[in-house]
Amino acid sequence: MSSPLQSLSFVAIVALIVIVALGLTACVVFVGGTLAQRAESQRPCPECGAQALRWVTFLRATVLVDGRRAPDSWSLHECEACGVRLKDHRGTWEVPSESDGRHFEAKE
Repeated sequence: MSSPLQSLSFVAIVALIVIVALGLTACVVFVGGTLAQRAESQRPCPECGAQALRWVTFLRATVLVDGRRAPDSWSLHECEACGVRLKDHRGTWEVPSESDGRHFEAKE
């Protein structure tokens, strides 16, 4: 039969493992997010070629395709050199819609 002291140490070890795992996960998410944002901000502008394309936001939405709901996503960017605003939709640069414009205004 185990003593209360042995079961307490088991609980403490499990708690320590959980805390370390959560801490490592937080570190990985933070470092990954920082690197992704840095890499994104260094993309060249397709209009002027300057390495000044700033990521503004990433959007997810549900759209209708042939009468059925489907997921969709895109990101909005702004060049700090020439000021052009762009929408990256499935790897293609597009002019942002009027409804996308509110996301640019919120970041200023």
